[in-house]
Amino acid sequence: MAWITTVDVRAALGLDPADELDDAWLALVVDAANSQCFAWRLAWGYVDDPQACPTDHACKLGTINYAVRRYHERGTGGSFAGSLDGASLPPIRAIWGDLGGPRPRVDTPPTVPT
Repeated sequence: MAWITTVDVRAALGLDPADELDDAWLALVVDAANSQCFAWRLAWGYVDDPQACPTDHACKLGTINYAVRRYHERGTGGSFAGSLDGASLPPIRAIWGDLGGPRPRVDTPPTVPT
């Protein structure tokens, strides 16, 4: 699965392309973001190609933002970056909005007896 690449996340993080110090962590984060964002969209009823991000640019941005969030969580032991203030990371709900979900559930109308 390759919706985003390490190059996309490096650019979002502002990392020097020649800086290879965190390559293994960055690759793991990118793979996790690709898988998780695909799984979220699948659960919300979207049928996407696992090898190509939907053409909606917001979806790609949401996947990159999720990867950036995961990158900054390294070593924090929690779900937020301990060395950054929480306001600097996009909230998960904002990322979900970029990905197109979750969709509101609509109950089917009750059947009318005839």
